[in-house]
Amino acid sequence: MDMLKPDYGPLRSHQGVLKTNILHNSLCRCELATLQVFSCFYKFLGFPPSRVVLTRVRPCAFIALLLAGLHAGPALAQRVAPSVHVGTLGLGARVTVSLGEWINFRGGMDFVPLSVQVEEEGVDFDVKFPSPSTTALLDLHPGGGDFRLSAGAVYFRAVPGIEGTPTDVVELGDSEYTPAEVGTIRGSLGTSRVAPYLGVGVGNAPEASFGFALDLGAAFHGTPDFSYEATGPASGDARFRSDLREEAELVNDDIPAFASVYPVLNLGFSFRP
Repeated sequence: MDMLKPDYGPLRSHQGVLKTNILHNSLCRCELATLQVFSCFYKFLGFPPSRVVLTRVRPCAFIALLLAGLHAGPALAQRVAPSVHVGTLGLGARVTVSLGEWINFRGGMDFVPLSVQVEEEGVDFDVKFPSPSTTALLDLHPGGGDFRLSAGAVYFRAVPGIEGTPTDVVELGDSEYTPAEVGTIRGSLGTSRVAPYLGVGVGNAPEASFGFALDLGAAFHGTPDFSYEATGPASGDARFRSDLREEAELVNDDIPAFASVYPVLNLGFSFRP
């Protein structure tokens, strides 16, 4: 009687291979979509497109990461908390992720929604802030309390400086120039775009539904180097460029030594949905 039973082995094998192929193709599509999301995220943070590289992940590794993410999802949701603040970096928002009992990761962005003018050499200049900026930090909470020691980096997506157009004759160096000759004058304060950060603070966002946040630290962006440039026809004249360099050197001579440190003071609050 056993010999009369149909052999479904090859069919089951074929169905198994078919299901495996369908699963593999689906995972590959999910994998590609995930990598594209990461690519868009990196571009959003300001990395040039040439630096954003899509690297294929082996299907087995992707499956493991996917299963781990699904398993940790509900628990992770209880360990993530957003926060908002205002400070020397501007208005900002952070997301804090608990990595353990004593350590958190914080990442976010800041921007300065202000327009400030200063007068220099008879010209009204608009001040350009190093905004927006991106921050990534690791927080160590000794004993698991609110006090934290922070280390990480701040990425400034813009160079601080000034920009203005003279409306009267200006004196640069030992010479005078008309507004038509000068055009627009731009001054740039050259510093490192990526600045290591060290600081202290108060706040442990994932541990409370609502909490106060304070940060006091320093971003080490290097010794500033100020420079001028102009857009007018005189910019092609060697004497004019020399006068601009002379004015820039006067500014550099007045820059204090502590200007290599960008002070960071943030006040805000955190909340956990």
